[in-house]
Amino acid sequence: MLVAAAWAPMIRYFPGLWSYIQSVLSYLVPPVVAIFLLGVFWPRTNGNGAFVTLIGGHVLSLAVFVLSQMGYIELHFTIIAGILTALCLGLLVVASLALGDAPAPEKIDDLTWANRAFETGSSMAWYKNYQVHAAAVLGLTAVMLVVFW
Repeated sequence: MLVAAAWAPMIRYFPGLWSYIQSVLSYLVPPVVAIFLLGVFWPRTNGNGAFVTLIGGHVLSLAVFVLSQMGYIELHFTIIAGILTALCLGLLVVASLALGDAPAPEKIDDLTWANRAFETGSSMAWYKNYQVHAAAVLGLTAVMLVVFW
C-alpha cells in the first residue's frame, strides 16, 4: 500500500492512463507469461524454476523499467515486453533444469498440453471441451470489439 501511495504521483508523467496501464503491464506480465507457457507446454518445468523466474523476472523487469525511465533504454514498451518474456523463458528453462527434477507425470498429466486434449466425445463434459472454450473466447472478443470500438 505504501509503494502504491508513493508511486501514484508518477502517473502524471505518462501521456495518459491507458498508456500508463499498458506500460506497467508490459513490465509486470512477462515472468507470469513465461511460467504459464512453459508450465503448460513443457512438462519439465518445476516449481523451483517457476519461483526463480517469478522473482528474477520481476527484478529484471524493475531494472529495465528504471533504466528506461532514466533514458538509458529507449525502446517502446511493447518491444521491451517481448524481450523480457524471452529472457524469462530462458531463465525458466535454465532454473528448471538446474534446480530440481521434473514433476511426476501423474501430478501434471491433466495440467500439461497433449494431443489427447483435442479428443472430444460424449464422455467429455462441456466445461472440459476446448471447442466450447474457444467459442467463448471468440464470442467475448467480438462483444468487446463491438462495445469499445
